[in-house]
Amino acid sequence: MGSACVLGPKGYGYVQVSPPQEHVRGNQWWLAYQPVSYRIESRKGTRAQFQSMVNTCHAAGVKVIVDAVINHMSGQDSGGTGWAGSSYAHYDYPGIYSGWECEHRWPVITVDGNGWFAANVPAHDAVAIHLGARV
Repeated sequence: MGSACVLGPKGYGYVQVSPPQEHVRGNQWWLAYQPVSYRIESRKGTRAQFQSMVNTCHAAGVKVIVDAVINHMSGQDSGGTGWAGSSYAHYDYPGIYSGWECEHRWPVITVDGNGWFAANVPAHDAVAIHLGARV
């Protein structure tokens, strides 16, 4: 997004970017939607590069809409190593989710009459940290 500084003067108010979190390795566009961790490091760049892009856009008056994948992890059966080096296996994402949490697909976040609440506190914490790091 090196040309972000020219978007504001041309009348653009927003840009939308693919999920910046670590994902499986490969070159297909949809792999950005196969996360293996919540680290902001992928084939699109590092956390610092992402922050620089956001800062550049904001300085030009352009807001950034970030697509977030928070309801699933990679669907690969074989596992492997993610773009930033995180190891993962089928239903096992060390430090995030494993075993029962993946197999039973419990609700991560639910809406009640008073707003948002967590159905599973560890999952809520991971999602909150992930989304907070993008702001």
